[in-house]
Amino acid sequence: MNVECTVTNSDTPSLIADLAKIFIHDNVKDYKYDCTDFNAWHIACSESSSAQKAQQYFIIDTHFHEGFSHWFFESAIYLPTFLELKTKIPNLKLHLKSGRKYKTDICRYFNINESDITYELMMPNTCHFPAPITAFNEKVCTQEYIDLVYRLRSYFPQPPTLKSRNLLFFPRQKVDNYPYQNNERINDSSHVEEMLVQDVTYTNTFQSFADQVHAIQSTRKLLIPDGAAFLVNAFLLSNCKVIVLGNVTDYQACHFPKYGFINNMLVSSNQVHKISYEQVGGTYERAIFRFEHVEPHI
Repeated sequence: MNVECTVTNSDTPSLIADLAKIFIHDNVKDYKYDCTDFNAWHIACSESSSAQKAQQYFIIDTHFHEGFSHWFFESAIYLPTFLELKTKIPNLKLHLKSGRKYKTDICRYFNINESDITYELMMPNTCHFPAPITAFNEKVCTQEYIDLVYRLRSYFPQPPTLKSRNLLFFPRQKVDNYPYQNNERINDSSHVEEMLVQDVTYTNTFQSFADQVHAIQSTRKLLIPDGAAFLVNAFLLSNCKVIVLGNVTDYQACHFPKYGFINNMLVSSNQVHKISYEQVGGTYERAIFRFEHVEPHI
């Protein structure tokens, strides 16, 4: 027999691990993140018990787990909590809804290996759910979330070394991209890529996320599309000139306080210049960026 339950942010947690509230449920068969009010886990459990030792799981994937910046700021934000719990629960596994390269690459950056990750829930089990959060959709930015963001950023310290590269250009990623509406966007930067061919690097060519972090932190100027690419990559930086193709994050910052907090953090720690869609005669859905649009800034 199955038992359905709902966990919300306002519920009393089973424990506090590091900065995170943790809710524990046994024999979880399935779960989903509430995409109506964005403040709950809906969990289906089995009443059956077993004498076997329960496998321990840590759950982080929300409804938007296949969106890069969503996963980074809503799921990866709990990877330090997983590491903390694993010191106390050696058989704890990180459960993911799907395997995407950016997930496993970032996990490896945190020294979480494939052997620590699973994509199915085995019975019997005990599942640890961190408090459900969303970086979009919510109209408040809590101190709890701010603390989690600062903790995540502490894992990407900017080394006090000379920046060895003048310019690095990350064109919009086409591999492992968000599978829904974002792929309908046509933001063409091919002319910029042709003119700056020596400075172009595609993020999927890095052997590891650590290599990507090193490359970004070694450049004086970063040219990058707006949206997830800007939010995540500029998050890894400080004291850098960041030229952004587009300004959708300005809209997001005005409507979603958590993204507003992140956007302000990036702008305050770097010299950020956004080339708006209006400046190039385009829109969020369709814009063509040419070299003459970026040349004054590089």
